[in-house]
Amino acid sequence: MALTVLEPRERHQLRSTERLTGGRLEFGRVPTVAALRAKRLGRTRDTLRDLIQGGGLDEFKAVVSELAAEFGPAEVALAAVALAARADRPAGDDAEQDIPDVAPAPYRDRAGGPAGMGRPAPAPRRPRGGPGMARVFVGAGRSAGVGRRELVNAIGNGVGLGPRELGAIDVAERFSLVEVPGELADHVVESLQGLRLNGRQVLVRRDRVAASAR
Repeated sequence: MALTVLEPRERHQLRSTERLTGGRLEFGRVPTVAALRAKRLGRTRDTLRDLIQGGGLDEFKAVVSELAAEFGPAEVALAAVALAARADRPAGDDAEQDIPDVAPAPYRDRAGGPAGMGRPAPAPRRPRGGPGMARVFVGAGRSAGVGRRELVNAIGNGVGLGPRELGAIDVAERFSLVEVPGELADHVVESLQGLRLNGRQVLVRRDRVAASAR
């Protein structure tokens, strides 16, 4: 079993993984700190139960009897559980914090309902030059044999964005400009560093003209 922890903005990459594996990935939420501590306490309870059932505790009776006479059996039992639980607690437990409960939007099937075993329906095509889009500069164009198909495939394989999630794709003689969702622009640029098109490594960065116009 392989477990992968993702941020919501990385959910697009899962589509490529599902296409390669031919299956769907099961989503789960990162457990809360309270749930983790409850799990550890349950493990402590099971350990104590095993010790009681296994016997061989006679050597500790004198200590328990002495403490029980001073504090009472219930208090002694609570202290024993606390001691065992603290021994099972990882370092830095007091500093644990819950991860914000932000989950990626669920896939939808072709009928518009929650996705089952079918392939996810494609996202609606974004309008050309629409709001929320950012342009990415790719340092290869027609002279290098690069066209729309090569760019779409490169972004799909490297980032997981499908053609319907892209905006305008303009291919010039020596470079190309591709519109991607603005919130993913930096991730797209980072993921495509070292990109090779037709055997040639090309530069990928945010479009400077678009950036200076903002």
